[in-house]
Amino acid sequence: MTLSVDHEQRYPVPVALPCHLCPEPTPALPELAVALQPAIGPERTVWLCRFCQETRPGRDHPELGGADWSWRSLNRGATALRADFAAGQWVPLPEEHRFAETLNGCHWTESAVRDLLHRAAPALRTGRLVPLLQDALTVVLAHVPATDVSLREVRRLITTLTPDTHPPGTS
Repeated sequence: MTLSVDHEQRYPVPVALPCHLCPEPTPALPELAVALQPAIGPERTVWLCRFCQETRPGRDHPELGGADWSWRSLNRGATALRADFAAGQWVPLPEEHRFAETLNGCHWTESAVRDLLHRAAPALRTGRLVPLLQDALTVVLAHVPATDVSLREVRRLITTLTPDTHPPGTS
């Protein structure tokens, strides 16, 4: 754990490092450090909380990649959408329920999901589901299989919208 010195008391005080992927200031551990190569500037070290380190698509690599950023957006959006649905703050369009059923029934590969999203009706693009999945899901699927833990929140969202069908990505 990183320590700082409390100048009044003169003893080491633990400092919680923020997770670089989480929206909240989740405490991260120094041993969960990864490299970040920003678009501008030198590579630097950033820290991740245990959840992000264990569930991000690039967890086998010591640096953050494009799939990790897409995963962060997708994971946060799917969690928020599922919470809004459960609270009654989001009422999906009937087309969104049908789209979720179709997605639930297809084999989750990058090309299959990309094709399904490309063929989505214009009315679906005005809802909240397809815009959430549009680019992020295909990027994540390009790096992990359909059963990967990084897709857990998206699978939960799709299952919530289609309770009477089989689990997503398993057909």
